Amino acid sequence: MTMPDILLRCPTTPSTGPRYTYDRDLMTTVQDETGVLLRNTYDNGRIVEQTVADGSVYRYRYVRNREGDLEQTLVTMPDGAGEPIH
Repeated sequence: MTMPDILLRCPTTPSTGPRYTYDRDLMTTVQDETGVLLRNTYDNGRIVEQTVADGSVYRYRYVRNREGDLEQTLVTMPDGAGEPIH
């Protein structure tokens, strides 16, 4: 069963604050009155791609050790450069 997207508004400025959409417990977008500021794409509950307002895309990969534990997160920047996140 998939829950519908939930739309939340920022409690301090309910009419103009950012809005967040969720797919179950995963935040899929953040937007304000100008449009989408951030869009997240997930695979197995982990972010694999983030698109920001200017169209730049950040891609994420996850490295696991032999036991299957998460060992490292790697991000590919919009310019193609790769960086580890610790």
